Amino acid sequence: MGLHHWHQSMETGFPTIDEYHRKLAEYLGDLETAIAESNRPFIGAMIDQIIDHLEATFPYEEELMRHHQYPMCEDHLRVHESFLNRLRNYAERHGNGEDISRKLTYDLKIWLTNHIQLQDGDYASYITNKKRSRGPFGWLRIFRG
Repeated sequence: MGLHHWHQSMETGFPTIDEYHRKLAEYLGDLETAIAESNRPFIGAMIDQIIDHLEATFPYEEELMRHHQYPMCEDHLRVHESFLNRLRNYAERHGNGEDISRKLTYDLKIWLTNHIQLQDGDYASYITNKKRSRGPFGWLRIFRG
């Protein structure tokens, strides 16, 4: 459903991370369906699912950044934590009866495009440049540690 929010330009070149991002786009589509149906319980469940997904996937991305000594790693981690806190706030507000659906979908769409293309893209560029500096088979050392 939500893969209409996904396009090839969002790929980082890391298959696992790209799959995590595609799943997030799918959850966004499911959330939009719940919103269109005015299904408050499903909206709440989708918010929780998105938070669970990010809490489970961010550590993998962050570990890669640490492993590759990405210079912007700490800043990137702070962005992740800030976004999770915003989502937790949306979940709380939704639980209190507030209609946060427009703000939440806007934030998620921005995250999918801006964060993935710009910030995750910057990390992907860093790795690509690191591979080039190691020669034609340098990527083996990068991805194997």
